[in-house]
Amino acid sequence: MIGIVTVTYNSADVIDEFLMSLAGQKFTDWRLYVVDNASKDRTLEKVRPRGAADERIVIIGKPDNLGVAVGNNLGTRAALADGCATVLLLNNDTVFPADLLLEMREKLDQLNADMIVPKIMYFDPPTKLWAAGGAFRPFRAMANIHFGEDEEDVGQYDTARRVDYSPTCCMLIRKSVFDRIGLMDENFFVYSDDADFCYRAKKADAQLWYTPTPILFHKVSSLTGGFSDFGILHATYGRVYLIRKHLGVLAYFWLPIYQLMFLTRIIMPGYGWRRFRLLREAYRRAMAQKISQTNPS
Repeated sequence: MIGIVTVTYNSADVIDEFLMSLAGQKFTDWRLYVVDNASKDRTLEKVRPRGAADERIVIIGKPDNLGVAVGNNLGTRAALADGCATVLLLNNDTVFPADLLLEMREKLDQLNADMIVPKIMYFDPPTKLWAAGGAFRPFRAMANIHFGEDEEDVGQYDTARRVDYSPTCCMLIRKSVFDRIGLMDENFFVYSDDADFCYRAKKADAQLWYTPTPILFHKVSSLTGGFSDFGILHATYGRVYLIRKHLGVLAYFWLPIYQLMFLTRIIMPGYGWRRFRLLREAYRRAMAQKISQTNPS
C-alpha cells in the first residue's frame, strides 16, 4: 500500500482537481493522509464528504499552522503505522494522469531506487519544465537547482537517472529511508526542508532517481504566494539554517557573503528597505535556531 501525504493550507482553490486526479488512478491500493494546517477557507468542507465516501481518505486536522515539515511528518507517521511500505509526499496544487501511482511504484522497483520522482511540468504552460530532478551546488553554499527549469520540454530529459536532489512536490519514498535518516527536520517551516531531507539521504547513500514518466503538472507557488513577504521570510530562514546545519566551518565563509547579498537586494525591484529588514529578521531567526542533531522518527 502507498501512503500518500498531502499538507493542506487554504487549498480550496486547488483541492478538487487534486482529489479528482487521485480518484482516477489505475493503482488503487493507496491511502491518502490529508494533514490540514488550520485552513480558514473551505478546504475541509470539500475534503470531508470525499473522506466519508472513501475510507482510503484520512483527515488529520491541526489547530495551528505548524508548517509543511511538521505536516509531512504527521502524515508519514500515520502512513507507516498503518503498514504502508512506501510513502508518497505529494503537493495538492498538482494534477496528474491516471498512471502516476502505478508507474512510480513500478519504476521504484525497476530502478532499484530508494526514492523516485517524476518529470514535473508547470500547470500553465504545460509544455514547460519545472523540475527533471535536481542537484546541489556545493561551491554555491549548498544551493539546489532544478534540472530543466523553465525550459520547453522537447525530450532533453527523457532518460532516467540518479539525482541528488528534487523538490518533495512528488516523491515516492521507501520506509527503509525513514528508518535510516529519520523524518523531516521540523525546524523548517516551508522551503529548504526538501533540500535538507535529500542531502541527509545522499549522505546515507539512499538512491534518489528521476524518471521521465509519469508526468506531473504543478501549479507552482499557488499556495505559498511566491514572491511575497511570507515567501521571502521563510525562503531566507530556510537557506541560512540549511547552511548552518550542513556546511560546518564553511558556514563561517558563506554566511557573511549571504548577508552582503541582502544589501544588493535593496536596489532590486520589489525589495527596498522594508524587505531588507525582513531578510535581516529571517537571518536572525535562523542564526538563533538550535540545530537539529536528531531527526524525529
